[in-house]
Amino acid sequence: MKKIFIAVKFSNTLLFAILLLLGTQLMAQSSFGGVAFVNTSPQSLVICHDAAAVSINSYLTAFDGVTGNIDVWSVSTPAAHGTVVATYSFTSDGVTNMVPVGLTYTPDPGYVGTDAFSVTIDNGTNTDVTTINVTIDPTPVSGTITGTSTICASTTSQLSDATATSGGTWSSSDVTIATVDGTGLVSGVAAGSATITYSATNSCGTINDVLGVTINTMPNAGTILGASSVCVGSTISLSD
Repeated sequence: MKKIFIAVKFSNTLLFAILLLLGTQLMAQSSFGGVAFVNTSPQSLVICHDAAAVSINSYLTAFDGVTGNIDVWSVSTPAAHGTVVATYSFTSDGVTNMVPVGLTYTPDPGYVGTDAFSVTIDNGTNTDVTTINVTIDPTPVSGTITGTSTICASTTSQLSDATATSGGTWSSSDVTIATVDGTGLVSGVAAGSATITYSATNSCGTINDVLGVTINTMPNAGTILGASSVCVGSTISLSD
């Protein structure tokens, strides 16, 4: 009988703990009236110049823990070099993230550089603000690779592509013939031909400038054979 009593007492204690935990969670949920953007501010957006309207829906995803709250998105700081569409409303279910629809940013025609704007979400009780920093890229500029294109194995040649978009990468079509480092320095490896490419990429696309290089075998002087001394008036024959 004593064992049964202990089991019942333990069961009641466990039940009380479960109910207390559930009650705490329910109270926490019901008392949470805040709304917040899911992504940490500030955020970064990189686009090409003259781009059409770019979706910013994922940047403005938010959460509200109270069922029935009406959450409203609006532009709090407009962009200086573009147009922001960020007017939207949604009724929270208190459980899932709220992903807006149809919110966009469009850069001004011809503008290249940086921009920024802020969007606020408001549920009538609380607000949150996120800032999006925008980088608007120019179209990559193609150039001409310059430098010595014919070298010997075990020697080097410094190439450059001064008129192309900076920050690109160098590569070789055949590293068994010639290699190239990040500065455009070509090293001859073995006799043959290879193509050196300079590539620059951004949100607008990629340019590739190429230069064919020829690697020659290093001349071999050999060894001169023959007598090393001769009498006055006489001759000797040497060979290599």
